[in-house]
Amino acid sequence: MFFQEKIRSIRKGDLVLEVGPGGSPNPRADVLLERKFTDDKHRLAQRGFGPPLVTTKPLFFYNGDAFPFSDQHFDYVICSHVIEHVPREEIGEFLSELSRVAPRGYIEFPSALYELINHQEVHKWYMTQDKHTIVALRKELVQYPSVARVLRAIFYANGTEFSPIFEQYKELFFCGFEWEGEIALKEVSSLDDLYSEVELDQLIRAIEERGLQFHKPHSPERRWMALVKALRANPKDVLRRLLLKVRNVPPDRLRPRVHSSAVLHRRDLIHLANGAELKEGVIIRTHHNPVIIGKNSQINPYTVIYGGSGVRIGDNVMIAPHCMIAA
Repeated sequence: MFFQEKIRSIRKGDLVLEVGPGGSPNPRADVLLERKFTDDKHRLAQRGFGPPLVTTKPLFFYNGDAFPFSDQHFDYVICSHVIEHVPREEIGEFLSELSRVAPRGYIEFPSALYELINHQEVHKWYMTQDKHTIVALRKELVQYPSVARVLRAIFYANGTEFSPIFEQYKELFFCGFEWEGEIALKEVSSLDDLYSEVELDQLIRAIEERGLQFHKPHSPERRWMALVKALRANPKDVLRRLLLKVRNVPPDRLRPRVHSSAVLHRRDLIHLANGAELKEGVIIRTHHNPVIIGKNSQINPYTVIYGGSGVRIGDNVMIAPHCMIAA
């Protein structure tokens, strides 16, 4: 969750449900509800290869249909970074179930801008918000979905300096709001419908204004902002040039590789560059600072990294099995 401060309506004594807690339940949640997956690989991908859930709180499961609770059983429901995973045939019922089991709650999801740059295969939607309405576009309707994968490759190919931008400028990349009564969803049919011309101009202006905070003219942040502006002005030409940059890169080096048995705590603070590989049983636990692993670096089996004040591993590094790194 990126906007803990937006949860303002939980009163003392309220019974709180959290749907989709992943490996890090909200401290205020009293009861947890998770989707039941029979495929371990699918379950790991859905939670972003983060740590498994360890909790003493009551934990229930559902199968993509009705929640196993009576009407208005809870006072408040938290649903953070879940709806982007819900397919079209289930999303209407899913939102109805949230408002059926509680009169109010909080919902959070990645914005369309985040999803276009940091494409996630398991996410079904490009989304934004119009006040308290979720505006959503099915990814399958986008004519060239490969474009999103190219942008993701370019975004991370420039180095791990990009990743902290998501946390630093979270209001650009994530949406979150409290709701009461019902949750409104507006489905649109094209990327142009997600933002009006005025909203797009405001978005570009907001990015430019934040650019004034950076003092290095050739920093990755400025290059990224130039990319956004260029895409807005002439997307076909920019994408052609981006494709030329990556066409000779072997496909297996366009993304990091994480073994299914690796345990990653606070995946949002762990930044893996292209070609980085985490082998079996690797454990990474952050604190409040990022753990950054450079390009083509390999962390071998059962190595443990404790982030503490922050860990940065450079490019082309090999770390032996059973090592311990603690900051």
